[in-house]
This record gives sequence, C-alpha cells and structure tokens, in this order.
Amino acid sequence: PPVPCSLTSLMPECGIPCVASAAVSAAGCTNAMDFACQCSNASKMQAAVMPCVISACGVPTVPVVGSVANAICTACVGTA
Repeated sequence: PPVPCSLTSLMPECGIPCVASAAVSAAGCTNAMDFACQCSNASKMQAAVMPCVISACGVPTVPVVGSVANAICTACVGTA
C-alpha cells in the first residue's frame, strides 16, 4: 500500500505534476503515491523529472526537488 509521507509537503508545487507524470510514464509505477516504486527507479525518475522541473519551475528549483525526493526515499521508503 502507498505510504503517506509528510515530506511530500516540502516538494515545490510546480514540481509535483512533473514527479506524478514521471512516476507513471517513465518509472512504470501504478500512481504518483507509489514512493517505493519511484525510489527503486530513481535514475529513470530523475531523467524524466529534470527537464519538466526546469521548464515548470526554473533551474534553481531542480536541486530542491532532488533533495526532497531523496529525503522521501530515505525517510518514507528506506532506500536512498
């Protein structure tokens, strides 16, 4: 079952649709809340999310999205 994770509130809002679409299209996850799937496909996620975040949020937001994603994987899934 998807694990609710309070750290998701730290994700910049402009980046959320990027992560959600990459989860399904690039990583093949069931949905955007399937953090275990996203974290186990981190390289695919990163490749799909980065260009989207750059266009949606701007380049300075990229490291923020990345660090929040890493924190979610570490704290909510247990994989870094």
